[in-house]
Amino acid sequence: MSSIQGVSCVVLTGGESKRMGADKAYVQLAGRTLIERVLTTVTPLFDDVMISGRDKTVKINGTRFVKDRHTGRGPAIGLCAAMQEARHPYLFVIACDMPFVLPRLIKFLASNPDGYDVVMPMCGGRPEPLCALYSKACLKALAGRVENGERGLVSFIENTPGLKVRRISEQELWKIDPDLRSFVDIDSSDALAEAERMMT
Repeated sequence: MSSIQGVSCVVLTGGESKRMGADKAYVQLAGRTLIERVLTTVTPLFDDVMISGRDKTVKINGTRFVKDRHTGRGPAIGLCAAMQEARHPYLFVIACDMPFVLPRLIKFLASNPDGYDVVMPMCGGRPEPLCALYSKACLKALAGRVENGERGLVSFIENTPGLKVRRISEQELWKIDPDLRSFVDIDSSDALAEAERMMT
């Protein structure tokens, strides 16, 4: 399978996992960890795959680890670090707790930047910043917000002047992923139980 050109990928693992009570990356779903499931999907699609987090607790062939450079937790910190290390002009971001993401959805999001700084799905009326495409042109503005203590990505996207954002509507997403399973995130024991039911 040929890789998506001009795009790096980062799997974010630095969340607090408060609701799960354990590191989500290593929670088992049907015999495999969540991060293993995500990496199995993304590694054939990209020639530059990073794992971002606070501690280098994972080593998986075909990937490299990028350590968060700022204190605290939050996806903006991980994305900022990954942007500084990415080998390509664009960066596809995926959370480690989204094991059902479809390769065809990733290809759709990552293959059509069309000059936008961010290509972000909208699911159920909500933005999905942890399954989205970002240009490295965002780095300066993102780094500034991280330095000022901002940790989320939605506020960065919504409140950064001049940022060119393409929001992918749910209607567009249905054509690629009719059940929107790609956006299921496993952030609690209840969500894990539901994911196990989805696999039976």
